[in-house]
Order: sequence, then C-alpha cells, then structure tokens
Amino acid sequence: MPPVHRPLHKTLDTTVLLGSRNVLFKILKIIFMGTVLLIVDMQEVYRQATPWQIPHLDDILLPIRVLKDRFRGKVLFSRHVHPTSSPKGTWEGYYRKWSFYRDDPHLWAILPELSPPSEAIFDKEGYSAFSSAEFRRWMEREKVSRLVLAGVETDACVLATALDAVDEGIFVTIAEDAVTSQDLEAHEGALRIYRRLRGQVEVLPAEAIRP
Repeated sequence: MPPVHRPLHKTLDTTVLLGSRNVLFKILKIIFMGTVLLIVDMQEVYRQATPWQIPHLDDILLPIRVLKDRFRGKVLFSRHVHPTSSPKGTWEGYYRKWSFYRDDPHLWAILPELSPPSEAIFDKEGYSAFSSAEFRRWMEREKVSRLVLAGVETDACVLATALDAVDEGIFVTIAEDAVTSQDLEAHEGALRIYRRLRGQVEVLPAEAIRP
C-alpha cells in the first residue's frame, strides 16, 4: 500500500494538539495533586482513658472535618503503630515504657468520625509521617508542593512531619484550630516555632485554608 501523504498543516495541528494536551495534563496534576491534606494520628489512643489521652481532642474534630470535606480526594491519614520488628535504639525504651500501646492494637484505630479509606492511611513507627517509606514515596511520586497539616500532637508528630516536609522543599500550612496537644503550653510553643519559619510554613485557621 502506498504511503498516505497528509497535508503539513494537519500534521502540525495534531502535534500541537497533543503537545497542548500533555501540558494541560501536567498543569491539572499540579493543580489537583500539588496540595494535599494530611490528618496526623487522630487515633483512639488519644480519646480513650490512656496515658496519652487528650481531654480536649474532640474540640478539633469539627475544623478537621471541614478541611476533610473541602479537600475531598486529596486527604491522607497517618497512623502511629507499634513496630512490626524489635524497636531500634531509643525506641526500645520508649515502647518498654508505653507497653500498653503495644498490647492493645484497638487503640491504633483512627477515629470513626473521620472514616478514612484504607488506601489513604499510612502507618508510621516514628514521630514524622516521613518515617513511613510508603508515605515518602507517595509524596515524591505525586510531586506534592504543599502539605496542609491537622491532627496531633502539635509539638510532636505534627512538628516532626512539618520539619521533614520543609527539608524536602514542601511548603507547609498548619491549621491552627485543627491541631492540639496533651500539653497546651507545648502546643502554643510549637505554633510559635511554625510562625518563625515564614516563607516555608504558614499558620492559618481551617476556615481560611483552601486546596
């Protein structure tokens, strides 16, 4: 069969169209996946009568749910779990002290009001969500450029995650009324640290945060 000769302008139109579609796809991916919400460790261990209980935990549930609805489809959850193997270094003493957490996996569950899909949950064994290799790979694969943080505790797991994100070049937004801590003085201290990191971290009320 002899070759089909297409007019040059139609070939160019097709090339430009395909190129435009590829550019548009990349732009849309940046728009829709550039920012994600991470809800940090909103688990039963902080609600139940345990040594880690946060009596005012439910105070941040409403702003977290507002953010969750607003970021629909772009919401991740971290869940602190006991290590599957022997804890390393200082974590050995940590889990020896807090053996109740190892002995009752029901405390690991995320609060039912937040009803996270299983594929959006990243288990971690350290303070930072970035201690989960799976979470770190997901963030790199999706080229996340902004991370919105809510959950607990402001001065521990939220702080560790925020600083790791900054080190990765990711801009961080802290939802100030959607984070809390057992120690409210430490909570306020962590918020002061976030506010010092202008240009890399911002602190806003949940109502002012958009995807």
